[in-house]
Amino acid sequence: MIDTDYKNGWRYIVWTGGVDNYFKKYEDAKINYDALEDAGYDGIYLTKLKLYGNEKILEKKEIEQ
Repeated sequence: MIDTDYKNGWRYIVWTGGVDNYFKKYEDAKINYDALEDAGYDGIYLTKLKLYGNEKILEKKEIEQ
């Protein structure tokens, strides 16, 4: 649940293919996002958690057709 994640200090999620990686620092999330992109993944999202269950997409690489 996002409210619980936020209360536990998590602020960023990098996800692709149904796998979520949670981070407390943007820098760590960005490193993970870039590594997935460099490895050739697409459908990658870097989101920022906000209070009350809201998220903001900071970066995304759509699934290539």
